[in-house]
Amino acid sequence: MNWNLNNIYPSLQCKEFTEDTKLLENTIDNAFNWININFKNHDNIQSKILYFIDFKNKAEDLLSKLGPYSYLISAADTKNTLAMQTLNKMLTFEPKILSAEREFQNWLLAINNLPDIIHKSFKDYEYYLSELINNAKHMPTKNEVKLLGKMKSTGSMAWENLHRIALSNLKIEIELQGKKELLPLQALQGLSANSDLKIREKVFKAKLSSYNKISETAAWAYNSIKGEQITEAELKGYNSVFHMAMDSYKLKEVTVTTMFKVIKKYLPTIQKGINHKAKLLGYDDALPFYALFAPLGKNEKCYSFDETKSIILDNLKDFGCNMYSIAKKVFDENWIDSEPRENKRSGGFSVNLHSLKESRILFNFAGTSDNILQLSHEIGHVYHYACLNTEASINSNCSLAVMESAAIFTENFLQQKLLKISSQNEKLSMLNEILMRDIKLILDIYAYYNFESKVLEIRKNRILAYNELCELLKNAFAEAYGTSIDKETIDKYMWMTLPQLFYSNRPYYMVSYAFGLLFTKGLYASYIKDKSNFVKNFDYFLSISGKCSVEDAAVTLGIDLTSEEFWISSLKLVEEDINNFINENN
Repeated sequence: MNWNLNNIYPSLQCKEFTEDTKLLENTIDNAFNWININFKNHDNIQSKILYFIDFKNKAEDLLSKLGPYSYLISAADTKNTLAMQTLNKMLTFEPKILSAEREFQNWLLAINNLPDIIHKSFKDYEYYLSELINNAKHMPTKNEVKLLGKMKSTGSMAWENLHRIALSNLKIEIELQGKKELLPLQALQGLSANSDLKIREKVFKAKLSSYNKISETAAWAYNSIKGEQITEAELKGYNSVFHMAMDSYKLKEVTVTTMFKVIKKYLPTIQKGINHKAKLLGYDDALPFYALFAPLGKNEKCYSFDETKSIILDNLKDFGCNMYSIAKKVFDENWIDSEPRENKRSGGFSVNLHSLKESRILFNFAGTSDNILQLSHEIGHVYHYACLNTEASINSNCSLAVMESAAIFTENFLQQKLLKISSQNEKLSMLNEILMRDIKLILDIYAYYNFESKVLEIRKNRILAYNELCELLKNAFAEAYGTSIDKETIDKYMWMTLPQLFYSNRPYYMVSYAFGLLFTKGLYASYIKDKSNFVKNFDYFLSISGKCSVEDAAVTLGIDLTSEEFWISSLKLVEEDINNFINENN
């Protein structure tokens, strides 16, 4: 399926795109002219606050069309020069909006009894306005905001784009069925879980031998991005990049550190599942890393896209009409680009177009059962966007941690439904996939969290060499996996091929995946206990997630995210996954 972008804009050069770009420029310019006149005094406080809120909503609505459209075009074709140029221009608008917000923030801070005014007259924007006041200590000066915006466009964002282009253009030579082929990286990802051990090993070795093509680019890009993030955190008065990241994700540091503290205690539990898989695959000792994602059971059916669509829609009906109708719209209105092709970026993602109340999904479909879950994951994001789209733009800026929760919940819901109707062989396959998900979203994220923290610690003082980055990753994965895998087979180059590590504006992005999995474990247990009330409460939770902290939103579901007890209860459900896998295959 190829997506339909025409109702966003016909093209990057069309009249509508040009006019909206000009309208956004004028909206920002007019706001600055108004600010220069009206923020000299504190007369008509309420009307001035209302003006700025209206400006920010309008500007973000326009940018929510222009920016994503440029990004979608560039992601579908990384060699589209015009798309990259246009995207770079779109990236210049957000710093300008932030600069105007800085002026608004300074003006707000001089108002007496501001909390009372906000509570009485701006209750719907209370979180946004209160956060502006509370975060004032982390806002740079007006000139620093402008400088930071310019630095990012030619610094970290440029490095991120370079890495993405290098990765999408990486070709790997491999011999399959006696024929040598030159394939893009994304085409080999599916073969990493092939049932044939020789093919898995061959793919693994082919990837290892090809990484040198992008090693220097990746190392310089990662060093530069992390160096800038350190500078930005210092400029904004944060004690660390981690502190800055958690603040931007609306998470308390104690929530995340508590989660990883409990994860560390449960590492042996998940490693136990890997040990059992090694036994099933015929290994007496530790499992080779390239055998980690080997399939089990007989669920090797290649699904058509239409079959995938039917499976997703048929099973999401049971969750509720809201999720089902949104998923149906995704397919019916062609919101998905699913065709793998050259120059298309790897992996998958979804973007929201708030002003249109629509979304789009980029996805590389290969017909595997895992693809069904991957697509349901992205549809979970779209479901969350739909809940947020009932709010104004200002109140739809949701924490990434909660975004991943909605996506993983949808994926988990579909997986549990499929597990109940599967045959014995299919159940073995699916239990193996559940184990693999727990590994990817707990063990791997634990490793990447420690890797990123170590890189940032060293990067404060110096550049890290390419080989050093590889060794740090190997050590991080060795700790996470313990003796369950052969340490000498760890793919220490994985940091180079993971786009999320290179997100210029989203340090510690990977944390949201582990949070999402464990949070949704608890959510799914609540769903089983009281299905009808849970769906209603979950929709409400998602809709307010842009106008309160993650912890406050979770309270509406009766959850305390800062307690070890909650994370222990979630990891006990993971332990059930592991035990089900072991008991099913004894």
